[in-house]
Amino acid sequence: MVCMRMPGPVLAVALFALAPFGGTALGQCAGGQIQALDCNGIPETGCCSNEGHAVWCDGGTLCRNACWSSLCGWDDEQGRYACGGVGPGPGGEPYSCYGYCTPQCEGKECGPDGCGGVCGPCANCLDGTCVWGCVGITTEGCCVGETLYFCNYWNNALDTENCVGSPQCGWNEADLRYSCGTDGAEEPSGLLPKPCSCQPTCDGKQCGPDGCGGSCGTCNSDQACYSGLCCTPNCSGKECGYDGCGGTCGQCEPEAVCIVAGACCVPDCEGKQCGPDGCGGTCGNCPSCLQGQCVTGCPLLSAPCCGGDTLYDCSPGGTLLSWDCASQGPCGWDKALHE
Repeated sequence: MVCMRMPGPVLAVALFALAPFGGTALGQCAGGQIQALDCNGIPETGCCSNEGHAVWCDGGTLCRNACWSSLCGWDDEQGRYACGGVGPGPGGEPYSCYGYCTPQCEGKECGPDGCGGVCGPCANCLDGTCVWGCVGITTEGCCVGETLYFCNYWNNALDTENCVGSPQCGWNEADLRYSCGTDGAEEPSGLLPKPCSCQPTCDGKQCGPDGCGGSCGTCNSDQACYSGLCCTPNCSGKECGYDGCGGTCGQCEPEAVCIVAGACCVPDCEGKQCGPDGCGGTCGNCPSCLQGQCVTGCPLLSAPCCGGDTLYDCSPGGTLLSWDCASQGPCGWDKALHE
């Protein structure tokens, strides 16, 4: 590539839906939280759930400790599986909780599997069904067994709390809402039923989930459901990139990248230390780059010049400056600036 001289100056933007676990009873679940009052076959030596959390039995109570910042493994000091432990137990104790316990997930999309893990992830889970928003549940809440559900006023999202061992989910007259730690009573007037019921939400939607395990409708075979609306993908003239409906128009080969126009482009950096790679990226970075090579100072003779679609010039302090002209048109002499 030849740098042509130009006379004169140039102007140059992913929770698992598992109810939070309840409190601990005196002498039980030390270092963890109560998950259930039945250990379901899991021993005191414990195991690791399908999410990688520590689960163990303590006096007939199933306990769990979330290992968010460490791994679940065998802890010699505690004599059981715990957060921060390493590997399987020395006596051949099963690492996975499924070695002791059969998950209870039939008909469930989400929620506890009975073995210390979950049946599946989703943003909000109501009685084993993935739901969106508060689905008609109020800020006063309601109960499904010993799980409390209520609508979070601040973000209009469904929140949950495990009331196992608290002792019960029920009406709290002092707070005028359902909560844990009650005698399990229902709201006296009957206007706020204790059992939760899901109200389908399809306003403004043509398709997709109704928030209660059902559907708001289906789209034609040549359409996709995107944000609740039927959308026709547009891949005309594209071999990759976004199809306008939440999908893609294809994938490029490993050595290529997808550029804005929806075409697969192979970057060209052979013999180059820096500068554009021809696909919207760079071949490397350095303080000053001239025609693909890192340079010091400003080695231009006396005036701005073009190297392909890149305009080069020197700053008053002697630093090499460059501009990529590809998106604005070819680099060249601007006659209008000198008439």
